Amino acid sequence: MPILMVPVLVAAQVATATAIPSPAPSPALQAKTASATVVPTFFGVPKGNRWVAGTFSLMVNGLGQYYNGENDTGNVMAATLLTFPIAYGVDSLTGSPYLRIFSYTAMTMVKVWSVWDAFTYSPPPPPKPAASPKSVATPAPSPSH
Repeated sequence: MPILMVPVLVAAQVATATAIPSPAPSPALQAKTASATVVPTFFGVPKGNRWVAGTFSLMVNGLGQYYNGENDTGNVMAATLLTFPIAYGVDSLTGSPYLRIFSYTAMTMVKVWSVWDAFTYSPPPPPKPAASPKSVATPAPSPSH
């Protein structure tokens, strides 16, 4: 039984693109884009707020340090969260609660340190752009009689 193959022809047209010059932006737009500053963010949250940094550290040890850009300190503080599951496993094998108590105490102390460090060492917010001087219309002198 012969197999029939139907060729599919695709016609490609290559259009030569001509560059169309774009108009120059207005001076007002140039001034607006020149004065705009990029605000650094941490997963969409603008950086530079010490209360946000402290709240992040209160939620998770070290998260406020990541928010502030202190990644090495954040790694150390976040690593303390691993001590409790390890302590729980060791305590279940030995039958004593002492390692869990020590781990929980260490995590609580690091929590306090994490919140204090994130709140204290939060960098200041970026400066706001200076307001452009507005032209003030001078009233025309009134004719004197």
